[in-house]
Amino acid sequence: MCKKIEDFVLKDFYVLVDYLAEHKKLKNPEKYKNNFAAFLLHARHIKTYEIISPFCINKKVLDIGCFIGYGESIISPQANLIVAIDSDAEAIKFARENRNLPNVEFLNIEAKKLPYKDFSFDVIIASQVIEHIPPEEINEFLSEVKRLLVDRGIFIVVTPNRKFRLPWYQKPFNSEHYQEFTARSFLQILKRTFNNVQINGLRATNWIEEIERQRVRKTILTKIKKLLRKFYSKMKQEKTETTFSKLFEKFSMDDFYLVEQKNLVEKSMELVGICNK
Repeated sequence: MCKKIEDFVLKDFYVLVDYLAEHKKLKNPEKYKNNFAAFLLHARHIKTYEIISPFCINKKVLDIGCFIGYGESIISPQANLIVAIDSDAEAIKFARENRNLPNVEFLNIEAKKLPYKDFSFDVIIASQVIEHIPPEEINEFLSEVKRLLVDRGIFIVVTPNRKFRLPWYQKPFNSEHYQEFTARSFLQILKRTFNNVQINGLRATNWIEEIERQRVRKTILTKIKKLLRKFYSKMKQEKTETTFSKLFEKFSMDDFYLVEQKNLVEKSMELVGICNK
């Protein structure tokens, strides 16, 4: 059985790992390539662009925080034009050199300084961005997004679900996240600027969600286990590679799915906000 989309995602995951290693953001890239939880995270990010893709048909799109452009590979066949921006100059350089997408313009631009006229875009995307914005600057960011949208334009914003990842008392373990949102707090933030907001959730089959739970639960116990794992032999590495292969054979991008019901959204891994101007 040919797994075209899954094979593409795996290949793109390796591209991501090589990029991170080249820029000294990974200590052990070969080990990371055999980390199935890391692969699933990348696959999930690509899945969000699959979900967004139908909104982009024949549209002019702004993608805020595009990083190395993996999302553009998914939505470019649908869109008329994509302006993909990121504050990371190295990531933009990489995207320009490695993504052969004629209808995409990759630009090194800060999200809070968008140099475009009012009503410039039909669709604006911000995936894994809003949690990186200081709380006191979020309203300004959302107002700027609204300014750039055409009338009846759509803003799609994706962010991790705090309720899935963290106990109520815990701060985000990702030091680059100023805050993370529950479905309720996410809706409240977005409704300050947009009147018409729908919060959906990205979920997955049980075995994938369990892998993600294990990945995000950063406790003292997991840190101790991480230290102990350093003493494992080459046999352990070979076992890891075998496990990755078996899990990948089991995996399908269809294992991820979108939910709308409130009780299911609250249990989701990612929150997907769809805002209509």
